Amino acid sequence: MRNTLYYTLVGVPATLLFGLGVALLVNQPLRGIEIFRTLYYLPMVLSGVASALLWKWILNPMFGILNYLLVRLHLPALGWLTDPFWAKPAIVVYRSWYIGGTMMIFLAALRAIPAVLYEAAIVDGAGAWQKFRHITLPMLTPAISFSAITGIINSLQIFTEVYVMVSTTAIDHTRPLLHYIWLNAFGYHRMGYASALAWLLFITILLITLAQLRLQRLWVYYEVER
Repeated sequence: MRNTLYYTLVGVPATLLFGLGVALLVNQPLRGIEIFRTLYYLPMVLSGVASALLWKWILNPMFGILNYLLVRLHLPALGWLTDPFWAKPAIVVYRSWYIGGTMMIFLAALRAIPAVLYEAAIVDGAGAWQKFRHITLPMLTPAISFSAITGIINSLQIFTEVYVMVSTTAIDHTRPLLHYIWLNAFGYHRMGYASALAWLLFITILLITLAQLRLQRLWVYYEVER
């Protein structure tokens, strides 16, 4: 459960920040920007196993391209998927690659913000940061809330990345709850214990989601009164 919470508390904010940053970049009225939107969304059309195998090759401690670049920069090669210290951050980095869906949600929300708000801010002498702080960010709170809810639900059910990518030397330090449920059910054939763990995961997800929906009224702005 501690590993699962690590992936959630570290991975979800990283994905939200990265997705918002990319959405702001691809929202610029530049020629050919549609190509970059497609490239950023491309990982979403890949299967989870295929992309995990791709990143397993990238992060391979012996012949992975990331360690090759580190060595070329005269930096030490790291055991990304074999060292217990680096395995969980490597999983978070991999999950941050899946920003296509978050990017599209933020991009749609950005394009739905009325231009008249920015025009009024310019007339009042607002700068770029003031427009982002007082217009863009409040208008994006529904998209941020939705992305946070779905991101936390997905992070609490993380399985494929750890199952495919992490080596046996680091698996105990990275195993999430869903992987532990699978191990007990189909590895040790303790179906009763695995079912109890599955109910625990379900109740945890339900309570966190209900709490997020309850707290929306404190910080999420809707144009229409709910």
